[in-house]
Amino acid sequence: MSFKGQLDAFSRKTEGNMALATKKVLIDIGARLVERTPVGDPTLWAGPAPAGYVGGRARGSWQYSIGSPAVGDTGNIDAAGSATVASITASIKPIPGIHYITSNLPYIQALEHGWSSQAPGGMVGLTAIEFSNIVDVAVRGARR
Repeated sequence: MSFKGQLDAFSRKTEGNMALATKKVLIDIGARLVERTPVGDPTLWAGPAPAGYVGGRARGSWQYSIGSPAVGDTGNIDAAGSATVASITASIKPIPGIHYITSNLPYIQALEHGWSSQAPGGMVGLTAIEFSNIVDVAVRGARR
């Protein structure tokens, strides 16, 4: 193989590894955010739940986008979080750019800042602390 051919092969391999690592990082971050998001539990509330209340709106609100943050609310209710993680995973585009995993609920910042006794440390801040480790694990797993 020529030197140019070797460089081309190295470039393809590196691009593939970067795409795998990027996707793994985004999946792990999305899953952690969703799993850490509390689900409304009226038994913990000072007052009664509104009629017909179903918890899981905050968990279902996380969404992935690339290039700019998503706008609007998903309207999803996902107490288990599995459908939201699956949606994030399916929509990831492991290409160069700025990737976002966002929630646009009006009360998501309150949840982040300890409003819920189920997530007193929030979701985003804890995940941000783990970011370097998440990347390290993804890069090690992407090397082929």
